[in-house]
Amino acid sequence: MDSCGNQSMTQVQLIQVVDTSSILLSDSMSFNYVLTGIPDTFDMQNIAFDTSQYCDLRSIESTAEVIFNCESLGAQTIDVEITDQCGNTRRQSIKLNIIDSFGYCRDCPDILFISDPNLPSNEYRARVIHSNTLINNPSTIIFSAEDSIMIYPGFQIETGASFEAMLENCGSDNENE
Repeated sequence: MDSCGNQSMTQVQLIQVVDTSSILLSDSMSFNYVLTGIPDTFDMQNIAFDTSQYCDLRSIESTAEVIFNCESLGAQTIDVEITDQCGNTRRQSIKLNIIDSFGYCRDCPDILFISDPNLPSNEYRARVIHSNTLINNPSTIIFSAEDSIMIYPGFQIETGASFEAMLENCGSDNENE
């Protein structure tokens, strides 16, 4: 206390800053989405874009089930919910460019290289198939080739998974003899 009767005191004020706003992806951005089979249900892992510019991005989930097929190729817009590392969410529309890198929508691609360790259950057709993939349980995978199916080191089928390899004409349901 001083000579005038004033008492000194120390106060500490804590200010807590809470991040409550989610990442907003630019409306001008579009993302490449690579089909992993036909039909293909939207999966964020199939979006090809540089996540380093969005280091806080945790997930992008569609707000409704979205299924792509061969008619979906090209530009599409879907509604998504974006979640950042802090758990903040935002709903917005994003533009996708649906790409058929593996030739699912072609009648019969010449060569199909299959090395995806999370290969979705599907029939994969081509004139020639090359693979070193792991077929996980409970996947059901069919390789259907016109000329040959080449299996390389690393190719494995887990117990409980189903794998069938057939030589047949592309676009045909009848096996070659």
